[in-house]
Amino acid sequence: MMKPWPLLVDHIRNVRKRSEDEKFSSALLGIEQLADFIAQGSLRDALFGWTSMADLCGQQTEHKPYSVAYLRISAQSSGLIEFRFIDTAVDRRQWTRTEPPERAVDRLRTFLDQLHWVSAPGQPHTRRSMR
Repeated sequence: MMKPWPLLVDHIRNVRKRSEDEKFSSALLGIEQLADFIAQGSLRDALFGWTSMADLCGQQTEHKPYSVAYLRISAQSSGLIEFRFIDTAVDRRQWTRTEPPERAVDRLRTFLDQLHWVSAPGQPHTRRSMR
C-alpha cells in the first residue's frame, strides 16, 4: 500500500532502531536518510512509495504496488544498500547496483536521471545507459 513519505521514513527508522546488527543498521540509516531526502523535497510529489519488510520501494506512478516497474532499495547484512530496478521477473535482467549508505542519495539521483523518471527544474534530460 502506498504511503506518504514521512510515514515511510518513520517505518524505516523503527526497523533500524529494532535491529541488533550494526552493519544492517548502518545500511538502514542510509535508506532512512534517502527516504527523508525524498520526503523533504520535490520528489515527495513525483514518486510513490511503500515498504516491504525493511525494503523501501518506489515507482513513478500511483498504480498498485508491484503492478508496474519499480525500484527496490534494500539494506544488506554487509552494510551496503542494494538498488534493484524490477521491470522484469527475470532476476539476471534486472538493473542492480550496490552502494555504501553515504552514496544512497547520489545513486537515487543518477537512477532517476538515467530513467528520466524525474527531471530537475531547468535541467535537460540526457540519454545514458543503465550501466
